[in-house]
Amino acid sequence: MSKWTKTSTTNLIRYNPTGTYYIRAKINGRVIHESLGTTRKALAIEKLSALLQSRRSITPDTMTVRQAIDRWLEDSERAHNIKPSTKKYHQEIVEIIRRTWPDLNQEVHRVTGSAVLQWADHLLPNQQHPKGRGLRQYSPARYNAAVGILRGIFRVAIDAGAIIHNPAAKLTKQRVILKEPTVPDPAMLQTILRALAARRGGGALVFIKFLAYSGMRRNEAIQVTWAMTDLEHRQFRLPARITKNGKPRIVPIIPQMLTLLQELQAMKHQRAGYVLPITTAWKVMKNTLAREGLPHLTHHTFRHLFTTYCLNHGVDVPTVARWRGDSDGGAMMLKIYSHLLDSHSQQMAEGLKF
Repeated sequence: MSKWTKTSTTNLIRYNPTGTYYIRAKINGRVIHESLGTTRKALAIEKLSALLQSRRSITPDTMTVRQAIDRWLEDSERAHNIKPSTKKYHQEIVEIIRRTWPDLNQEVHRVTGSAVLQWADHLLPNQQHPKGRGLRQYSPARYNAAVGILRGIFRVAIDAGAIIHNPAAKLTKQRVILKEPTVPDPAMLQTILRALAARRGGGALVFIKFLAYSGMRRNEAIQVTWAMTDLEHRQFRLPARITKNGKPRIVPIIPQMLTLLQELQAMKHQRAGYVLPITTAWKVMKNTLAREGLPHLTHHTFRHLFTTYCLNHGVDVPTVARWRGDSDGGAMMLKIYSHLLDSHSQQMAEGLKF
C-alpha cells in the first residue's frame, strides 16, 4: 500500500501512516511539498488555499525582506520536529530582526553583503541604529541566533528563485563566554529553605526542593505527573514530549526526593495528576531573597546546584549529563563546571599510589 494518497482537492495529498495532509504544488517554478499540520481535511483545504494564495502573490522579482521573514516563520511553525518552546524562541529572534532591519520592504535581490554586515555591526554592544535609535545590548547567544535565522531567511529567498547567493553567508558568530554558575553554599541553601518554609502554603518550598533534588529544568518539572513517577524503582520516566531535547530520559529519585514525594502525595492542590502544586516559585523566591539580603537566584540556579552536588560526590560526567538530559553527553558541562572537575581530579590524583 502506498504511503501517499491523492485527494479530490488539487495539490492536496494525505500521508497514510499519520493521516496528516500535505501540499504538493509547483509555484514559481519550485515544487512545494510541505505538511499542513492537520489530519482534518476541511482544515487542510483552508490552509492549502491560504498557503497557495500567499505563495503565488510573491514573485521572485518582488519578494521583500518582510515576505522572506514571514515565509521562514511559516515554515518554522509548520515543522513537526521543532518543539513549541523552540518555535517561541524563533519568534523572539525574528522580532529582533524585524525591529533592527533598516527597511523590511526592500526587495531581497537588492540586499548586499555589506548591508548585512552593517546590520550585524549595529547589533553588537554600544552601537547605534542607522535611524538614530539606540539598541539594547544583545547577548552573544542571541546575536548568534539572529545571524543563524537571517541566513535561513535568505535561503528561503534562494529557494524561491529571488536571489542566487546568500548575502548573510559571510556573517561570523560571536564567541559565547560561559560564566561560572552561581550556586548557593550549604549555609545559604538552608537559609533559603527556612525562609520559604515560613511562607504560607508551602508550594514554593517544595517547588525549589524538587528542582534541587532532580536537576530538571522548570518547564520539565512542572509537567511531571504521578504516572511518570516510579516509586518502586525510584525513577522519574520523562517522556520525549516534556523534555527540552525531545528525547525520553530517566532521572533517579534520590533519598531526599523520595521524602519530598511522600510529602507531596499528602498535599492537596488543584493540579490534579501533576506532582508539583504550582508552576513557578519566582515571585516568592525573589521577595524572600530580597528580604534575607541574599543574591539574585533563578529557578535554573537549582539545576546548577544539583549538578554541583553530583560532581562533588564523584558522579561521573556522562552519568550526570544523562540525568540532566544534555544532548552533548556532557561536553558543555565540562566547560561550565571545569573548576569543580579540576578540584575533583586533584583529589583523585592525591589518592593514587603505585
